[in-house]
Amino acid sequence: MKRHPDLRSEASQDPLLEAMARAKLRKQRGKAVWHPKPQLGVQARKILRQHAKKGGGSSLKKLQLNWSDLVGAELADICSPIKLTGAKTGRTLTLRVIPAAAPLIQHQEEALRQRLSVAAGGNITRLKLEHGNMPGSVPKTGKQKRILLADEEASLQRSIENIQSPRLKAAIVALGRAVLADDT
Repeated sequence: MKRHPDLRSEASQDPLLEAMARAKLRKQRGKAVWHPKPQLGVQARKILRQHAKKGGGSSLKKLQLNWSDLVGAELADICSPIKLTGAKTGRTLTLRVIPAAAPLIQHQEEALRQRLSVAAGGNITRLKLEHGNMPGSVPKTGKQKRILLADEEASLQRSIENIQSPRLKAAIVALGRAVLADDT
């Protein structure tokens, strides 16, 4: 145990003073040093940071779950988030976009980036557009053509009897069938 240098020299010279000092130390006990618990916010930040490193995609999942609320129903039908990559300088959000709607998304890119950055916890610096069909959507096919009735087919054949060219006959029959089969 360290002693004050002045007291040491005095105590070592005077045995009575040294005996009194030892008796005083025997009666007094030192107090334990109180260490306060770390603040709750600090502990929560550590736990959440570890969880975010393990999960990696929690921000993306949050964006995917709330997508139609974040961008609106119209934009939600034509684009969706598929990947969120991180870097020190900022994160990049990759959106799958219907090719015809890409110019619309590009036009609104800055406003979307700001809104999505806030929703994802910040630091989204770039939106990357990837062309493709929307997940879960089925490509739309043309209308089903109805089958011509027998009298419609006979009428079509009668109308081309006088035409000599076989190529022209085939073209007119194809056109006639398309026109007659269209329900509109």
